[in-house]
Amino acid sequence: MIFGYKYGILPNKQDIEKILQEIGFRNIQIFLEDREAKFDNREEYLLFLKTIVLIPYLKYFSNDMLKDKFAKSVVEEIETNAKNYNGK
Repeated sequence: MIFGYKYGILPNKQDIEKILQEIGFRNIQIFLEDREAKFDNREEYLLFLKTIVLIPYLKYFSNDMLKDKFAKSVVEEIETNAKNYNGK
């Protein structure tokens, strides 16, 4: 959990504002967009997975090398499945 929220369940605008106020931010402006995440390259996608999606899984690995290896294997699996789905 991050700030009391389960992974995959994101806080709303009011909750984000409250969290930012609690840690000292002032003059807060929040703009939320409901859209797909798009990435320019594989490394951007890997960073997104490691910092957002895979957090609850990466905590079980003892070092950064293993975390990185696991995250890369997830990307490879996603790429393989996408190619198979698209028939390429």
